[in-house]
Amino acid sequence: MFRFGVDFKDKVNRPFLLVKDQFFSIFKKKTLTMNRWYCGLLFFLLLPLSSNAQEVYSLYFAAKAHPETTQLTGFESKYYANYELVGEGELDLRVAAGNELVVDETGVYIQKNKVLSISREEVRENSKYLVRGGYLHGVVENDSVMVALADEKYFFLMPTKSYLFETGAITNQLYKGASPNEFFILNSEDNGYQSIISIRFSGNQVILLDLDYEQTTFDFRTVTGKKMVTNDGIPTYILSPTKKEWQTLMKYFVAYDTYQRKIS
Repeated sequence: MFRFGVDFKDKVNRPFLLVKDQFFSIFKKKTLTMNRWYCGLLFFLLLPLSSNAQEVYSLYFAAKAHPETTQLTGFESKYYANYELVGEGELDLRVAAGNELVVDETGVYIQKNKVLSISREEVRENSKYLVRGGYLHGVVENDSVMVALADEKYFFLMPTKSYLFETGAITNQLYKGASPNEFFILNSEDNGYQSIISIRFSGNQVILLDLDYEQTTFDFRTVTGKKMVTNDGIPTYILSPTKKEWQTLMKYFVAYDTYQRKIS
């Protein structure tokens, strides 16, 4: 049996990204820091419970649920910095594509490069755009981006931000964690419920964590304050933990990404 926790990690954006080898080989000639390209994502979470069945469900927290610790409005300035993703195996591809975690006065967000394209015809017919010396002008104000031509399209990277916590936003909440330098982030989802992640600062590193579905010690669905609804045939459990249950839940977070402070 397998338990499949869906929906939970789309928010935090931890994809394995895929791109055409043709585009990779073209762009590789233009930059030594890019080893592979990514566009698209595939993620799933499996927990083996037995060998002959599979259980599928979603897990969220109720709209008013919170970890019974002090709520914060933002991170202290001592944490402000840019952090590079620590690569391991397939994660090295994400490092090469550009994947940083930034903590500043606006909150904490993942900054990475998104692959975009514009047709050669559009560049030729629109005076707003100009390609010169392998760089495209006109898509970024007062700047240019490196491009690669393939299939009559210019491909380029555009930096994007994906907030884990945004200061002042009504769709997320920040709370102190169970230990110093640990925090919990609750994000409101489109279905009206909340997802949760943890962020931990340790020396020059930032560690992102989420609920550990692989452990078999504690079944999250045993939380007393819960309800179950069905969405497209998939059971969805909405948790409203007590203070004591929150203390238990805090023990079952596991790291999924580690970032190292960049040296200026």
